[in-house]
Amino acid sequence: MTAAATPPHAGLFRRLTCLLAALCLSLPAAAATAGTDAPPAVTALVCGALIREPAPGEAWPAAKEVRPGEAVDAADRGLGCRFVVSGEAGQAPVAVSVRLTRPLPEGGTAEDVWQAAARPGEPAVAAYALVAGLPVAAGEWTLTLIPPGGQPAVARFQVAGRPAEAALPTAMQTTQGAKAVKTASAAPRSEPALPVAVFQGAPAAPEPAPVAPTVSAASSAPAEPNAQPAPPAAQAAAQPSRPPAAAASAAKSEPPAAGKASAPGPDKSAPASKAEPSAGYLALQTGLFADPDNAAAQAAKLRGKGLPACLAVSDKDGKRRYRVLAGRFGDRRAAAAARAEVMAATGVAPIVTPVAAGDIPRLRCR
Repeated sequence: MTAAATPPHAGLFRRLTCLLAALCLSLPAAAATAGTDAPPAVTALVCGALIREPAPGEAWPAAKEVRPGEAVDAADRGLGCRFVVSGEAGQAPVAVSVRLTRPLPEGGTAEDVWQAAARPGEPAVAAYALVAGLPVAAGEWTLTLIPPGGQPAVARFQVAGRPAEAALPTAMQTTQGAKAVKTASAAPRSEPALPVAVFQGAPAAPEPAPVAPTVSAASSAPAEPNAQPAPPAAQAAAQPSRPPAAAASAAKSEPPAAGKASAPGPDKSAPASKAEPSAGYLALQTGLFADPDNAAAQAAKLRGKGLPACLAVSDKDGKRRYRVLAGRFGDRRAAAAARAEVMAATGVAPIVTPVAAGDIPRLRCR
């Protein structure tokens, strides 16, 4: 018998069927591979106002210390979000970029940028402290979390404004267990009281007044005309050869001389009064950087030791510089008392620098 002839299209159909089966089998594997290579995303976003000022690296506060929602009152001490980065647990942490856009009290906006480390699958925190004593502008504050290569997550807050406090803290605020710093109240006569001392110095200017009795005593010496041998130096200056009337006129000329002698007193105190800023406060500058990351790293090191630190940004000759400022002081004595602690935390000798009141809202303190 002769075999039946195979249709010419049968082989082609058979090959197409095998190809389609292979494609169907490869699709689930490709989908699984794409799922593992997907960029991280921010999930489980919970935001609110913080009743207690957060410390650097601190976990999300307890339920009684956070008020979920968009409203931030003037008495609140911070705002922030708790979030989770997608991924399998046990992976290496990723750096989530945090951007806070906020209004300034004098108008305009400012943007604070920092990074928060987050392990995939584990809760992480991005918080911003509202430092006591510094002004807070009212309006909408926007907190944006950007995972590496992923889509940003945005949280918005309605913040109630508050003015700057009349009296800023005169000593650094330290965390529990940190070494306490001597306050300005413990210092004998703080430098801001120097203007009072100047007014007190005016009536005290005739301190050389005891010279006047010496001269008057010298004027009584010529009462004995024969007592001229071995005259005192004061009598020689007063020309004892003249009659007592001349000595009396010399005694009258002494008070203006005492006034001249007292003039340098206020002059010496004047430079000391210029050393203190009329507004703002004093801080300890620990570094000047061109790289913002290096400046932020030193500020984080200070905060890790329980010392408040801020970044001051300045532009000069087209170049941007970042100063690291530690502490807030009302006088130089309090600042000098904290230099040793700041030096131990950074390894560098800080310098005392004034912070103008107009520069305070632009500081990056978190």
